[in-house]
Amino acid sequence: MDLFLGFALSLLLTTVLVPVFIRYAVTLRLVDEPSDHRKIHDHSVPRSGGLAIVIGVFVSLLFWVGFDSDYLMLFLATSTIVVFGVLDDTIDLGYRRKILGQAIATVILLASGVVIRQVPFMGLEVMPAWLSYPLTFVFVLGITNAVNLSDGLDGLAAGNSLLSLCFLAFLGLYIGELTIALLAFTVAGGLLGFLRFNTHPARVFMGDTGSQFLGFICASLAIMVTQHEAAPFSPFLLVIILGLPVLDTATVITLRFLQGRFIFSPDQSHLHHQFLKLGFKHYEVVAILYAIQAVFVLTAYIMRYESDALVFLVYGFLCFAILSLVAWGRITDWKVRPSAGVYDGKDRRNWLLRRVNWYYYHSTEVITWLLGVFLVFCAIFISGNPVEIGRLSLYTALVLALTWAVFRKYPAWTGRLICFSASAFVVYGMVVSSLDRALMSLAIDGYMFVIAASLVLAIRMTRRELFRLDTQDYLVLFLVIMASLIPADRFNGSMIGHITLRFAVLLYACEYLLSRKPENNVVLKVSGLLSLLIIGLQN
Repeated sequence: MDLFLGFALSLLLTTVLVPVFIRYAVTLRLVDEPSDHRKIHDHSVPRSGGLAIVIGVFVSLLFWVGFDSDYLMLFLATSTIVVFGVLDDTIDLGYRRKILGQAIATVILLASGVVIRQVPFMGLEVMPAWLSYPLTFVFVLGITNAVNLSDGLDGLAAGNSLLSLCFLAFLGLYIGELTIALLAFTVAGGLLGFLRFNTHPARVFMGDTGSQFLGFICASLAIMVTQHEAAPFSPFLLVIILGLPVLDTATVITLRFLQGRFIFSPDQSHLHHQFLKLGFKHYEVVAILYAIQAVFVLTAYIMRYESDALVFLVYGFLCFAILSLVAWGRITDWKVRPSAGVYDGKDRRNWLLRRVNWYYYHSTEVITWLLGVFLVFCAIFISGNPVEIGRLSLYTALVLALTWAVFRKYPAWTGRLICFSASAFVVYGMVVSSLDRALMSLAIDGYMFVIAASLVLAIRMTRRELFRLDTQDYLVLFLVIMASLIPADRFNGSMIGHITLRFAVLLYACEYLLSRKPENNVVLKVSGLLSLLIIGLQN
């Protein structure tokens, strides 16, 4: 359950920190201006989200991992990437200095022993050092820049990296490296918190700080997992796990080379640009590319034991199919919308639902009491929590109560802190106590279904879209479904998908309530604090 708490803490911290960094982006000189034709946005947007992700992830990892000597060099290498990323976001280092920073970080990584020793088509033979070190150097720099270059649409790089990291966490669990899984899950939590503000239309960008950090950590963890002595996987998984950024970057470099242009010269040859030219909307392109990356991740999962040649052929076929469809569309001038329809401005939601006037006007109060009663009820009947978790819950309740008292002018911010924290402790407590057994578990799931159904009905009845389902929600749904496929015996009899689904329902309910009336959600905050106190006092 350290994995879940690491994920939850990183999610919470990033969700809280992103608005703070948005507010001070101008002061920090972290603002993205639409200065050239490659930019999709038409107004200034803060690019301080990467710093929020990094701080949220690092604080969470230091709490759960500490200064573990086995991973200290990885932290140093990643910190180097972050420092150069921040400098690039503020003063524009240029590609030479940017690559210099990446090279320094990669050398630190190599010094820690993270090296590619087995490559496709060479069986179990270990490469000599004079070949393995340069190959690892090129791979890490390549993936770092691939993720950096793919960050061209709202939520694109973050969502694709989230899919890769969740699969890397699964592989880490499979080979028994729980710390690697914790690293991947914690970064995934930070990304999910960031996506809350980065989904189209984005309120913040991650900048080079975030995209280089993601590329570097994904490359490092991919090497650590696939090259582990206990890993029976094809070495070619290194490429498929990060399939979309690799395909996109390889395509762009090839096109620029054939056109006789410098490979670092900016243009609109990326895959997301190509889909936009086919007439797809911004959010549709992101959803399509999420689906493509999901196909690559699923392919890596299905073919993790297959021969290198077969894995290579399947990946090549998928890449060829994707590029062929895009090329066919461009050559034939095909458009997804031959004639754009005129939007009449009418509300398309089901007017029959809105005729239920009582629920239409009181849905917020209903969901508030459903969620509040659930948190307190579960906290009362939870038993068997470790002593340290009980103490942590008590301290968290006291700190959050003080935070609420001091920062009363920020009701949504303090509400998220309290509700997210209470949800994390309650879900954890349900797993380690008798609440997750037999009839009690069935009753809890039934109650959560009522919360979810009430939430869906309220969203459908809302005239104004104060709470909008978007590409991030589809991404979360995919992750929940994939998590349910993980064998239960690795989690003390509890399915990680079950845990994730419960946590997702609580967080979405909280988000809906805080998006409607954050200043009036005293019941939600009190019930959250009360549940934390109850869990803490039981120990």
